[in-house]
Amino acid sequence: MNFSRSMFQPLEGKTFSIGNGVEALQADLINISDLLEIDDGVVQSRQFSLVWRGPVDKVLDQGTYTVSHPDIGDLQLFLVTIGPDEHGMRYEAVFT
Repeated sequence: MNFSRSMFQPLEGKTFSIGNGVEALQADLINISDLLEIDDGVVQSRQFSLVWRGPVDKVLDQGTYTVSHPDIGDLQLFLVTIGPDEHGMRYEAVFT
């Protein structure tokens, strides 16, 4: 599957299910960021990252999880736990 920023843009602010196996947590997609690779002023690649926020009482370890939303189905994504903010625990997936 080819992932693109535009695929996720309509889902910013929406709730996803993230899990492995039986238990899943609910997390909101809170940020979509462009990560451009630029060489001598020329864009070489268009990368992006997604950040979700979930509960602080159930923290996922870094790893591959099933990330689900009714509009895009089930995706297998590698998530990195990037730490809490004032509202919950944050997780990031980077697409290169």
